[in-house]
Amino acid sequence: MFSLFRAYLKRSPPTLYLLLLSSGVLIYSNSQYIEQLGFQISYLAVFGILILQPILVKLLPIKNRLLHRFWVMTTVTLAAQIAVSPLAIYHFHQFPGLFLITNWVVLPFVALYLYLGIGSLILLNWQLLPKVLIDILDLMTAGLNNVVLWVVNQEVFFFEELRLSVHEVFLTYAILLFLCFGYVKSKKRTLLILFFEILLLQWEAHKSRVTNEATRAVWLMPAYNNTILFYKNKKTLRVFSSEGMARNNRLVVEFQNEFSTDTVAIEGLKNSYILEDKTLFFIDSLWAESFDFKKQKNLLVLTKNTKVNLEAILLKNEIDQIIADGSSYPNIKNRWKKTCRQFDIPFYDTQKEGPYLLSTKTRNIGF
Repeated sequence: MFSLFRAYLKRSPPTLYLLLLSSGVLIYSNSQYIEQLGFQISYLAVFGILILQPILVKLLPIKNRLLHRFWVMTTVTLAAQIAVSPLAIYHFHQFPGLFLITNWVVLPFVALYLYLGIGSLILLNWQLLPKVLIDILDLMTAGLNNVVLWVVNQEVFFFEELRLSVHEVFLTYAILLFLCFGYVKSKKRTLLILFFEILLLQWEAHKSRVTNEATRAVWLMPAYNNTILFYKNKKTLRVFSSEGMARNNRLVVEFQNEFSTDTVAIEGLKNSYILEDKTLFFIDSLWAESFDFKKQKNLLVLTKNTKVNLEAILLKNEIDQIIADGSSYPNIKNRWKKTCRQFDIPFYDTQKEGPYLLSTKTRNIGF
């Protein structure tokens, strides 16, 4: 990566060197920065502006000074959006179609807004702040908020349920880099590599889609005050819920963004399910005491602050794992965790650790 930038930087300002240095220093001081989404998006946006914006400006040379400034502002927005879009789509599965309009309205007023705000703070400290300046700031704030709210309400231009896999994200950025270098140094070798990168991207997209469609698995999902089980069988998703839920529930929508499904069925949650050679039991406060585990291998899901005697169950039965969902209080789950530690039984909290994959071998599942 650094060698690629070094080849490009022969004709670029040293700002890229400083940006690479600053990112390297931050990652060296705290290696966890590289995993933070805010850090990734911030540096990608700046890299996009420094690398892509000069190329975009040259695509449409404008002699008029005022129009040229407007075009420069537009290319800055385009460059930043192009740079962050693959990563944003991967995480949020969305793309704002009217981002240019928002930036055309907001950016020209940012500098004025900052100057007026800083000036107001200084005058306020000296108790010399005039009311007319306060009214101007209030008017600007209300105007900008109204513009942003109008843009947000244009749902037809807000594209959702977009999907990119990790491989596709990396390959998209690789294509962007090769496009940049192909534009700067139009070599046949670069264009040939770009062609194979596009073929590889198409292959990865096809493989990812086929894998998602063929996925058959069972997950216990994290949900507040509800116990939810997802069973995906190819392109059908069956949702088992203790409290009922709508098809447009956030968990269902996010799952459909990640996995391709055509049909969603909402059903009530049963007390137990067969998962291959194990049995999955749901224990809540209503019928925990009357459970018969039959001394077989079991997975226990403790829900709704159940007052079951966990020590007695672990002593009398062969338990593989204890799972707690989001329907119980944290202090009660901490007590369950301590009990599991005493008996050397694995404990999993979906509220802290995310969805629990119960099974991927769905040949023998009793649903």
